[in-house]
Amino acid sequence: MRARLPRLKITGLFSLSLLAFVAVLLGGAREAAAYPQFQFSSGTNRCGQCHYSPAGGGMLTSWGRDESGDTISLGGVTLTANVMPGHTKGCTTWIMPLTEAGVTHKVMFFCSISVAGNPIAGKLAYPSIVSDYRASFARLKKMDADIFLAPHGAQFHMEEKLAKVKTGAPNPFIDAKELSDMVRKAEAAFDKNLARQQAGGAAYVPR
Repeated sequence: MRARLPRLKITGLFSLSLLAFVAVLLGGAREAAAYPQFQFSSGTNRCGQCHYSPAGGGMLTSWGRDESGDTISLGGVTLTANVMPGHTKGCTTWIMPLTEAGVTHKVMFFCSISVAGNPIAGKLAYPSIVSDYRASFARLKKMDADIFLAPHGAQFHMEEKLAKVKTGAPNPFIDAKELSDMVRKAEAAFDKNLARQQAGGAAYVPR
């Protein structure tokens, strides 16, 4: 029996987030999760969605593949995977189109690019972590999205935007500059963290 999904609207952010979550689950997350013995640690936490392939070599993301560009389709909506290691080795950002009132927007479900306690100097979280961060920053600078969503509301100013949602007013969640602003600030924070760790500072500094 085919599941029926409600019509999506830009203002239905929780519906969008739920759709992405369900799509990842139905897209085959069980494949990687079935191999907990191949799970690896990232920073101070054990990564719940990052695995090495039991077949040897390559990394598995939570949905069991190691290639960007793979897609998951559900209810007429297609999400495209973009593997961006750094924050975790399997960090994956998802992109989907969303048409509202005849205008097609690009929605990004961002993974993360923060250091978040990862050792990036000295004893590294994993050998290629610094180059992975650099590559992911470079890739993000070439991407665009006019609706930017992230794992934590504060990362995309969710509360402030919700307060601005009013009938007849411009949708505050549509902001083509937000992604580039985030990447610029995140890279500056990474460079600052890297310099601190190279000078002998701790990987994680409580706020």
